[in-house]
Amino acid sequence: MKCRASTKELEDDYFDKCFENFLKKEIDYLEPKLIFAFSSRTWNILKEKMDKIENIENAPPIKECETKGRRYEPTLVQAHGYLYSYGNKQFIIPLAHMSKRLLQFYLRNSYFDYLADGLKSLQFYLKM
Repeated sequence: MKCRASTKELEDDYFDKCFENFLKKEIDYLEPKLIFAFSSRTWNILKEKMDKIENIENAPPIKECETKGRRYEPTLVQAHGYLYSYGNKQFIIPLAHMSKRLLQFYLRNSYFDYLADGLKSLQFYLKM
């Protein structure tokens, strides 16, 4: 968890600096096998800043577009629970922040159904 704050009050520049000064360096140093990206802000920053993210299997592809004020698609709602690769040995599973689980009904019956599907995909790719 990095740079936790009320995101409505902060400018994008704040998150750009936080990513460059902390999170990117930590990811490069630790080289984690799996990153969980909780929240649309986190997912959007990773898509924009990490140029090697690619979709796997049925995951919606990452592409540039200018709709709805977003620079890259898919949105978090579309990517929620799918497995994405970062380079050759790292993976990302974007997930909606749990605090909105009960407030929005765009997710399946169980929040964790998505997580289980993403982890099954990861197991498949780690066996390769």
